[in-house]
Amino acid sequence: MILAFAITTKANIVFAQDIFQKRSDLIYSYDEFSSVYPSDTGFLAIGQAISSIALDSTNHPPERRLTATWYNWSGDIVRQTYLVKNKTDYYGIWYGANMIAENCFYHFGGLDDSATTTFPNSGDIIAVKLNYQGDTVWTKRYDSGQFDTGTSGVVANNSDFVGIGCSRLPINGQIHSRIIRYDNLGNIIWDKTYNNNYGNRGNYIIKDNSHNFYIAGQANINNNTGSNPKNIRAMLLKIDSLGTQIWLKTVPGICNDYAGGIAFALDGNILMANLKCYDQPSGNAIRSRFSLYKLNIEGDTLWHKEYPVQYNNTEHPNFIRALDNGDILLGGEGLKLFYENGDTAFGKRTGVLIRTDSLGNMKWQHYYFYNVNDAANMVESYLSDGKQTPDGGFILVGRTTHISDFDDGWIIKTDENGCIDLSCVNGIEELDDEDFRLFIYPNPAEEYVSIDLPILYNNGTMQIYNMHGQLVKTAPITTGGTQNFTISNLSNGIYQLVVYSNTNKLLGREKLVVAR
Repeated sequence: MILAFAITTKANIVFAQDIFQKRSDLIYSYDEFSSVYPSDTGFLAIGQAISSIALDSTNHPPERRLTATWYNWSGDIVRQTYLVKNKTDYYGIWYGANMIAENCFYHFGGLDDSATTTFPNSGDIIAVKLNYQGDTVWTKRYDSGQFDTGTSGVVANNSDFVGIGCSRLPINGQIHSRIIRYDNLGNIIWDKTYNNNYGNRGNYIIKDNSHNFYIAGQANINNNTGSNPKNIRAMLLKIDSLGTQIWLKTVPGICNDYAGGIAFALDGNILMANLKCYDQPSGNAIRSRFSLYKLNIEGDTLWHKEYPVQYNNTEHPNFIRALDNGDILLGGEGLKLFYENGDTAFGKRTGVLIRTDSLGNMKWQHYYFYNVNDAANMVESYLSDGKQTPDGGFILVGRTTHISDFDDGWIIKTDENGCIDLSCVNGIEELDDEDFRLFIYPNPAEEYVSIDLPILYNNGTMQIYNMHGQLVKTAPITTGGTQNFTISNLSNGIYQLVVYSNTNKLLGREKLVVAR
């Protein structure tokens, strides 16, 4: 049954019609957005909501409900619906993949059979078809008799869909990828699982022009069950249109790595986001970084880049997008470990957005945190999905958490540089990378700019970008200490000065003002 209900929305930052940050405030104690779909007139945000109390006189337990919210480009709600199906059958419904086809919205996710979530049969895969008005066309439920859940999906052709999830198999109790191909009525065409010795889980799926499917996720590579097993690797699985496995490969790593999204580059190769983790030099903590792989269609690595945004393996990239000009967009969640005056996000889980060029070189990076109203009581904020908008900016969705134990869906509309603040230029923020500190002067500058680097630093690159993200100057760095660079060819304006190591690792960046 589909019901409509009203929500109120609290606006935090509104600098222009095309830049805003808002937080939903439903009747539920927990809600979040998992995916977003922009159009010329607005965008559709999909997510879930959970109530902490019974919502009707039947005393049915609190439920998870699939939500669909239509917004205009001012961030105002046009329509909002939520889905509950036969409350006596299962505890709740949660989000997975969402696909747009045939002027309809297809959801492929999971549901709980009971309020206790016990194995072996506590969850099923669910597929739902909705029209654009939010009305249910059909609902299908796929139950293997074990624990099942749906995580991602893709349109296979004009009438078929492929959904990916996982099942806990009775063979060895391990979780394995489960992939279902079904038609536009929800009828199964084929239903297969993909096993390896110690289990795997597919989380993201894309399709090429030859009707092959590529699935990114995680795979266990051994049976070590210690306190830090170091046995999980990012996985890439390729299957054909009939579901036959072509190959399954894992990316080398040190400890537990996870794929965080997959997309095709403009040249037809594969882009895969990854949580890349490393053991901390001392203590039991784990440090991790956003990582970007470019692979060919056989799953072989062409290049690999890392970005210093986090130091805790509970944060990771959640989505990756190939932009129309070849640039790459990465987004997710990170831990902000540099401090700025009055910064309430320091040390907290934040939304992270990174834009790189086609070779993975970072153009800019932003941290987002819901911190305007009641900032001290906000615990965390993170991003689940993001896409480019018709005006060249980005629409981002996710979740914010309050200290009073309630969560709200979160939407952000940025400009083309990822900014939601008129004082923001090209994602310029002070950035820590271990002991490296970047100091530039004079600033504002006229004919030259100087950079003070650690005396032992050498073999790197200095780059300067304008406000449109275009590279306007580059120069090698061959030694440490003070470096002087001529900028007489730069027009007056605001720029971003970036320093990379000889391995293309981002070390620091600062805003540079040229004024004569």
